Amino acid sequence: MVNNGTALQKLWAANALGTVAYYNPENCVVIAGEGAISPLVELVQTGTDQQKEHAAYALGIFSFANAENRVKIARAGGIPILMALLQTGTDKLKEWGASVLGYLTMEKDENRVAIARSGAITPLVALLRVGTGKQKQQTAFALGLLAFNNAENRTAIARDGAIPPLVTLLRAGTDSQKEEAAYVWAILPTATARTAW
Repeated sequence: MVNNGTALQKLWAANALGTVAYYNPENCVVIAGEGAISPLVELVQTGTDQQKEHAAYALGIFSFANAENRVKIARAGGIPILMALLQTGTDKLKEWGASVLGYLTMEKDENRVAIARSGAITPLVALLRVGTGKQKQQTAFALGLLAFNNAENRTAIARDGAIPPLVTLLRAGTDSQKEEAAYVWAILPTATARTAW
């Protein structure tokens, strides 16, 4: 139904896929094995805002729970589509875009490189500055995972201006924002970070 259902069927099918997979690695593997990832990626690109939100939610569940699904989402063209959400999506889509991009980097160095090459660091840093509270938390999460084990990404994150908004989160953010910001701060180029503090 995600492929060829009515607008409402697509929305609820995407929601159902995410819900059935929620914290259940076995379901994630089975559903992805049945070919659900490509239609979800397509729905994130072409659906209504509400369909996109449900499809991005499902991709978040799939990518969080299973390393193989992270590769499948990237191969299905998900990285540039998720990156586009950071710039043109609703507030919720921007939050999901940052979150799923972060999940895609877990244990996947090749996805860290691909996400950086897609140009996602600049809009992530922009969201870190001006996003909603939840967007800032998810963006710091994604930037931390992009920076992990990748010196080029750490340099790009600092160069794109992440230090001042990270300092702001460390000083005045919520506990969750502070945790994510502290992780990024700890792995950014030391001299750059110390100068900003």
